[in-house]
Amino acid sequence: KRTFLFLIVTLFLTKVTTAQISSSFYMSNEYSSIGVGYDFHNRLWSEIRMYGNLKIEDFTVEPVVAYNFITSEDFDTYVGVGFNINYITGPTIPLGIHIKPFEQLPNFKFLFEANPYYNIDSETFIFYCAAGFRYCFK
Repeated sequence: KRTFLFLIVTLFLTKVTTAQISSSFYMSNEYSSIGVGYDFHNRLWSEIRMYGNLKIEDFTVEPVVAYNFITSEDFDTYVGVGFNINYITGPTIPLGIHIKPFEQLPNFKFLFEANPYYNIDSETFIFYCAAGFRYCFK
C-alpha cells in the first residue's frame, strides 16, 4: 500500500511541477479582458478571465477549462467550456487558436477566439470574438 501511495504522490507532483502559469489579454470592440491561467500539460489548461469596459457593479468573471485538440510547434487549436458570472450570466464555449509566431519566444502566443454565450438573465445568445496574446511562464 505504501509503495502504491508513494507512486501516486510522485506522479501527481511530477504533473504539478510541469504545469505552467500564464497570463493573457483579449481585445474586442466591445469588451476586453485579462486572464490568469494554469496549464496542466500541453493539452489541458484553465483560465480565470476578468472583463473590463464595464461599470464596477458589472464586474464580470469567467472561469474556463479548455482542451488543445490540435497542437504543433507553430499553433494550438482549442475548445473549452466556461461560465460568465454577473454582466452576462451563463455558459460559453470558447473556440480558438494560439499562434506561436517567434521561435525565440516559444511561450508567447497570439490568440484568436470565438465565444458563443447564452445569457440566462435575458434568455439570448451572444456571439463574441476577440484577438490578443498569451504568455506562459515556466
